[in-house]
Amino acid sequence: MPSLDMNKKEAIQQVQAVWDKSPAALLCVAIVDQLAEGVLQRLTFGQLYRLASKNEASQDDIARALQYLTGHDLHLLDTEFEFIDENDETFYFALQDLSVAEREGALYHPESGELIDNYEERVFPTFVPSSLAKEISAK
Repeated sequence: MPSLDMNKKEAIQQVQAVWDKSPAALLCVAIVDQLAEGVLQRLTFGQLYRLASKNEASQDDIARALQYLTGHDLHLLDTEFEFIDENDETFYFALQDLSVAEREGALYHPESGELIDNYEERVFPTFVPSSLAKEISAK
């Protein structure tokens, strides 16, 4: 598990030790750059696909990069889930919330308490900087 003293250069070296300069590695490095600069507060799939296209990364590369950056080897991203209601208000759910919803078969609006119809089609994953990423960006 990486220490909280990691800097941007060490994070990039760790990525390149795994994938050298492959498209998945280039995508990870692009994300590390944005995290270190403090400009990445939330990574959506739209942003991710734009970064991937700049680095010629395929969908498999995107999946590998996300798995790596949300995993324990270089945990720079935490997963959250985004829900936009009928009033165009955005709400975020933690992974645990979705696990409970899957078990119970229902997800409820965080403000109104009303059942969210077809929540599986209306809730999307996003990624936020982990505590390790915040340490990197603070240097």
